[in-house]
Amino acid sequence: MKEITKILQIKSYFSDKQILERRSKDDKLDSRGRDLLDLCISNQIRILNGRVLGDTFGGLTCYTPNGASTVDYVLVSESILNQILYMRICNFIPTLSDCHCLLEWSLSAKYCLKTDCDSVNTHKMSPGFIWSDDSPALFQDALFTAEIQQRLEKFLKLEPINSQNAIDSASLELTDIIKTAANISLKRRKAQTGKGVKHQKWFDCNLAYLRKNLFSYGKIYSRFPRDPAVKGHFYKLQRLYTKARKHKYREYKQSLLKQIETLHEENPKQYWQLIDELQGKEKDDKSALVAPFDWLNHFKNLTEPKDEFKERLQFLEEKLNILEKRKCFNELDSRISETEISTALSSLKINKAAGLDNISNTNAYCYKCRHHGHFARMCSFHAKSCENPKPKKKSKSKIQRDHERMRKLIEKKQMSQFPFQELGDKELSVFTCSKQDESAKQHINKLKVSNRNFIKEIAVLKCENSKLDTVVKENVMLRNC
Repeated sequence: MKEITKILQIKSYFSDKQILERRSKDDKLDSRGRDLLDLCISNQIRILNGRVLGDTFGGLTCYTPNGASTVDYVLVSESILNQILYMRICNFIPTLSDCHCLLEWSLSAKYCLKTDCDSVNTHKMSPGFIWSDDSPALFQDALFTAEIQQRLEKFLKLEPINSQNAIDSASLELTDIIKTAANISLKRRKAQTGKGVKHQKWFDCNLAYLRKNLFSYGKIYSRFPRDPAVKGHFYKLQRLYTKARKHKYREYKQSLLKQIETLHEENPKQYWQLIDELQGKEKDDKSALVAPFDWLNHFKNLTEPKDEFKERLQFLEEKLNILEKRKCFNELDSRISETEISTALSSLKINKAAGLDNISNTNAYCYKCRHHGHFARMCSFHAKSCENPKPKKKSKSKIQRDHERMRKLIEKKQMSQFPFQELGDKELSVFTCSKQDESAKQHINKLKVSNRNFIKEIAVLKCENSKLDTVVKENVMLRNC
């Protein structure tokens, strides 16, 4: 069935006359391309790519790292195909699009204006005015001026308009009135100068050089899209340009943040100038500023009460005066007692900041009862606890511990009197077993005597050694002499 429908479509299709065969450098055809061809055949639409002057060979329109192809087309109806002058595929510009080329074509058109009169009086185009929120009120004020009112009265008293010339003159007069009112009240736009495109502040000469180099090599890439060396070099330049552009923009943002942080305190004037530049604000015209006298009157009127509230304010003032003169007792009028002060001080927390009196809570200390929160002369509040302090009771375990400590201390003192205090328990046991026959006291006395004799002998030996040393030294001195 599908083949039959296609055959019927081909039979019903009227072939073009004197039309060039379309060429294309992209030889591949996919399903979407077939659908596009079917659409063109069914609706009598023609493709200009590769068929018209300017693109007779069917150039490539899409350049990606994976390859180049033709995916952008110019489609026109069959009736205006003869009016197409040319169609051109521009060179690939990386900054204009990510991968597509710009397509240009021109169409010849014939038209004429049918007018009743031979000559039409035209006037210059009105200049551009800036229209803001305040513009309607200002424009109305300008219309109510004496000069504009006189001209409007003359315009309304004109003779009845019946001819084309009268209509033209009336329209010119009315537009002139509106222009004069607008010139009085509104601001004009600044005339554009013949300067080139303004780049961003972070776009320096290095980026401009990389951009120019990328554009020039893009033309070469559009000529030789199949060359792998040209393709690789082009995308290398594109990566370098994008990386450098992002780096410069990031540095510019960081420098702005640093300036905002530093200038806020160091130089407020430059700080606000920088803020205005970032917001795109221009310097305000001094003529549009409010006069000082108007400011003064404005703030004077703010403090003055309205007539509606004057009676109410007077009534409140009289009532306040009566209340101030009246005598009444209040809890705050009574004197503060020492007990209240001591309780307030004792309730305060320790190690906190001092108040208006510059006295910290740690300074309020009683040396009698050793409590914070009050002084010694205020210690009557704690008199009972200070006079009869309750003794602390020890537990049984602590009492036993103290008894053991005292027993050990007494034993150490007693053992220090004996000469064998440095001996261990094993040595003492051996010593006592070997001396069972003799009594302990006799043996101890003998040891003391022997110890004394040994001490005397040691002293005598020390004296003899000292004498020998002196003799040796004298001999050495004599030999040296």
